[in-house]
Amino acid sequence: MNQELKDILEVIDRLEARLNRYGSFYQVVIIALIGWILSSNINLSLFEGVLAVASVIVFLSSNLIYWISCTKRILAAEKELNSLAQNRDFMNSDWKKALSTPQMANRLPWGISLHILVDVLVIALIATRINWS
Repeated sequence: MNQELKDILEVIDRLEARLNRYGSFYQVVIIALIGWILSSNINLSLFEGVLAVASVIVFLSSNLIYWISCTKRILAAEKELNSLAQNRDFMNSDWKKALSTPQMANRLPWGISLHILVDVLVIALIATRINWS
């Protein structure tokens, strides 16, 4: 395998690792928020509720923006890898097929949809704790 392919694989691996770390942080925050809301007997005033929802929206939005940006870079690097691999000869045809074929179809739209679904559910859960009167 030539150096160019190795370099692209390394870039993809580093981006995936970064995305996974950020995703792990997101999951911990979501689980902690849900656990706190469900286990506490908290009632938020309207002001506190709006502040809590706004804070959560800022966090979730920034996380989603980062996730989208990093995922687009991964997909671009993967396209480059696919193009390079199609024009190379490999001893193993399975290796060539693996490197020249996209690995996660619809990764971006599915990831965005799942993220937004979870985000809306968390915000709705917080809203159940707001004293609206």
